[in-house]
Amino acid sequence: MNTVNANQPLLPEDKALLIRFYKCLFTGTFVDWLNDGMRYDLSRYIARIGTLFHGATEQAYQISIQSASEQN
Repeated sequence: MNTVNANQPLLPEDKALLIRFYKCLFTGTFVDWLNDGMRYDLSRYIARIGTLFHGATEQAYQISIQSASEQN
């Protein structure tokens, strides 16, 4: 994941930030599920997160692209 498409580079610092964000989001969600005794449907919960945040990653990519073009 270094480019959104062939002509739109993702800034390396933004790539690292997005990876860390999603890693923490899903790791934290998993740990919370375990700590709660696995009493709810984790797959439904994660699907709902996906629904609520639909388009957020694409928007972050576009902001990164804009920032990269402003730096050039």
